[in-house]
Amino acid sequence: MRIIKVLLSNRPKILKDGGQQALLPYNDPVQLPIMPLRQENGEWLRLEIALPGYSVWLRAWQVQLGRAKLYLLDSNYAANFPAHREITSELYGGGPELRLKQELLLGIGGWRLPPVVIGLLCNLKANYGANIVVVSNEGRELNAYRIRKFNLDGFVDALISSCFVRLLKPDADIFRLALDIAQVPLKQAVYIENTPMFIEVAQGLGIRSILHANHESTTAKLSAVGLKNTE
Repeated sequence: MRIIKVLLSNRPKILKDGGQQALLPYNDPVQLPIMPLRQENGEWLRLEIALPGYSVWLRAWQVQLGRAKLYLLDSNYAANFPAHREITSELYGGGPELRLKQELLLGIGGWRLPPVVIGLLCNLKANYGANIVVVSNEGRELNAYRIRKFNLDGFVDALISSCFVRLLKPDADIFRLALDIAQVPLKQAVYIENTPMFIEVAQGLGIRSILHANHESTTAKLSAVGLKNTE
């Protein structure tokens, strides 16, 4: 529901023959328009991600892009072994193993950032008895982790995941399947998403859709359709 990326420093150079050469300059965070993501107590948010055989610590950064927030995850942290500090140092390099590590850090770390949207969904379910149906393009391992970590089975009524149904967003059929499983009239369905392409597909099916930029704007848009977020 938020824009989350791994902090990388890849910068391509266009060669005379039209090819590209990857340059990997060091980007000093102090010189970039980013700031540490702070916890409520003011401490810098750091996440420990358990990978097979070892853990990697990630520092969380944030960038304000208009009304949206961009979150960055950075493994270049003194608590990590030198080899692990390099995981977020380059994009499309290092082979399949590095790409897999980056995907794991992004997938797990992204969901461990402050889960304000989860609280919003829980409030909607408690106040309105809403059916919460999640439509996801994820693998089995990440699904299992998220369900366990955030107790999704405590408030999510159905998880429509690509690894189970063999459909991927933006395929319209995955949205039709979600509607069939939810068993609610189309006019009562509301779809929340942070990817404009998926929003367009849902709207094309007649589903009221909210493009998520941040907690405040999504709360306001939900209130406009009669779903007020009362604590």
